[in-house]
Amino acid sequence: YGDVPPPTKPAPLSNKRLRSQSRLRATSRPAVAVEVAHPGQSYRPDREFHQEAIGEALSIEIRRNEAIEERERPVGGEGLSDFTKRFMIHSSDEEEEEEEE
Repeated sequence: YGDVPPPTKPAPLSNKRLRSQSRLRATSRPAVAVEVAHPGQSYRPDREFHQEAIGEALSIEIRRNEAIEERERPVGGEGLSDFTKRFMIHSSDEEEEEEEE
């Protein structure tokens, strides 16, 4: 236990090793994460797992359809209110009468 030598620096890398590492970094691609399939998506799944997988897929589709409907809905909701329609029709009638005079 007595004398422990002081830590030394690692040996410098050779030029061949440095070129090899830089070439490896330049050509390597990041790993792609793969999502593990739900147990209900196997070749012969248990009925319970399969129903869960179908339920999850259905909820995703329902949310997707709701988002599409929301995006396609007019900004004002269901359109103009009755008050606004009456106001517009009334004011356009007054404008026509003023133009005729």
